[in-house]
Amino acid sequence: MSDQAMNLLTAVLSSLALVAAVVSAAAAKQSAKYAADAGAALEKQHKLNELTQLVSTASQVVILADQVPRVAIHLVAMIRSNAIAVGGKGGSIELRLTEGVESRLGRVKELSERAKPFLSGSLAMLSGPVEEVVVRRMDMQALLYEAQGLRDQMIREHEQAFEQLMQWRSSNVTGRP
Repeated sequence: MSDQAMNLLTAVLSSLALVAAVVSAAAAKQSAKYAADAGAALEKQHKLNELTQLVSTASQVVILADQVPRVAIHLVAMIRSNAIAVGGKGGSIELRLTEGVESRLGRVKELSERAKPFLSGSLAMLSGPVEEVVVRRMDMQALLYEAQGLRDQMIREHEQAFEQLMQWRSSNVTGRP
């Protein structure tokens, strides 16, 4: 092969290599764009999932807070029944116990009020970073745990007060202390 043919072949091969490099660069750029789009879509989905959990937890707080007043009413009635049974109606123990129930009821109402703004699941929250939604969801979870604890405490106190009343009635019926 002559030098001229060899130079021509080298030039053609170099041109083909250059075309292949340009095509590869374009494919890499497109691949990077698809990866970025996929990452953005994944982050948006993560935010939506966190927002859904936030709204769900806020709903649970509000629902629980709506149930607590019924528990409180029964507990106060049981406290008053016990006070009447032992002759302490209107006394300081009854007052202290009733105020404790009212205080916890007020706290549950506060928790509910803090949860209500999150019930709408505002899409405006999606404009911020996902970490902000995660932090708010975790805060809401803490409110839920506190509300559950207060409700459960009232239920336990109601059960204890009922047992005390039953023991008092039993001892007065049978004449045993």
